[in-house]
Amino acid sequence: MQSPATPVLDIAGLTHGYGPTPVLNDLAIRLDRGVHHLLLGPSGSGKTTLVHAISGLLAPDKGQIMVDGEAMTGRSQTARDALRRNKIGLIFQSLRLVSALTVRQNLHLAGRLSGHPTTNDAIDGLLAQLGIAHRAAAKPRRLSQGEAQRAAIARALIGRPSLLIADEPTSALDDDNAARVASLLIEAADRNGSTLLIATHDQRLRTLIPHTITLGAQGGTIQ
Repeated sequence: MQSPATPVLDIAGLTHGYGPTPVLNDLAIRLDRGVHHLLLGPSGSGKTTLVHAISGLLAPDKGQIMVDGEAMTGRSQTARDALRRNKIGLIFQSLRLVSALTVRQNLHLAGRLSGHPTTNDAIDGLLAQLGIAHRAAAKPRRLSQGEAQRAAIARALIGRPSLLIADEPTSALDDDNAARVASLLIEAADRNGSTLLIATHDQRLRTLIPHTITLGAQGGTIQ
């Protein structure tokens, strides 16, 4: 466990592109523990590229990424995968639950992959926090959209990650449901000791998470 002074995310000189013009250019970001942020920017601004770089799904052209005091950059793909499983919880737009497994089995699998195998009691406690304890034995196809989203949040939190990243969790939702999902993410992150980063173009979330990283043509700005 890192000290409270260690930033959850520390990025310096990050540059990456898919052609002659970088999508990310000399980007610097620091996220302190417990301070949640929105990652804002229009389509094509580099949000997905940045999320993939932070998560170790791609190796950037230049720069350094530290996650909870450990380097994500300069490692093999296998080592990046291990660090991601141990330190980062990811919630994608497509919820990516294993359809053949129950909700509880999905969480057991996520716990083993993260290096934090857990018990039925711990899983049921987390599901209860998210209001879906009664769906632990259900398979994903039997869940409503809201229940599946909560199950995906539980799966991302099962290893108690230092950094919880949600990719566009509210873009397809109306105002009430967008606020409900964002509030659920904040509460779940706070309860489990994770720092939340939401990648989005949804400006409605600024009322709930005032700290922002905005990507654009000139790189990124942090507020």
